[in-house]
Amino acid sequence: MGIGRLSDGLAPTPPMGWNSWNRFGVKIDEALVLETADAMVESGMREAGYRYVVIDDGWMAPERDRNGDFVADPDKFPGGMKALADRIHALGLRFGIYTDAGTKTCQDLPASLGYEFRDARRFAEWGVDYVKVDWCHTDGMGPRALYAKWAMAFHATQHRHHPRSSGRAPSIRRTGSLERPGHARGRQRRADR
Repeated sequence: MGIGRLSDGLAPTPPMGWNSWNRFGVKIDEALVLETADAMVESGMREAGYRYVVIDDGWMAPERDRNGDFVADPDKFPGGMKALADRIHALGLRFGIYTDAGTKTCQDLPASLGYEFRDARRFAEWGVDYVKVDWCHTDGMGPRALYAKWAMAFHATQHRHHPRSSGRAPSIRRTGSLERPGHARGRQRRADR
């Protein structure tokens, strides 16, 4: 007996897959991500339900472009994010990416504060299915308000998706503490690794 469609915007089941951070930190590149995606298919992980390939902090160039858009680090991702997403989707997997709700990422790269709608559109243009929004460099900010802004930004992109993406607005993965506003748990967690 089903309970119908959930309306809270959360995924109906936990998203399972691979995230680059735990093993590689910022030492990621296009070849590593594609090799991992291929291994997920060849090993049977995709068929077991592991569908997400998520690149964490360190994928972006140190500066946004002149229009204010994120740019992939051209040395690490020479083909760009759209081409990477296309290749991952062609394997029957979903593509995820990292950003931060604060002024900088946990690794002091460009983050999304004030750019939420622009970044959500950019991620949709690239065919991103999942976005991890971290909580570094957020002192004095309220997580409920910022994550609500992200939810609105993702909802606004739902009709602009790449044809090979899931066709839905990206899922959001919140990090940090929603109970203690301004708590920089993400920075501490990363420093411990």
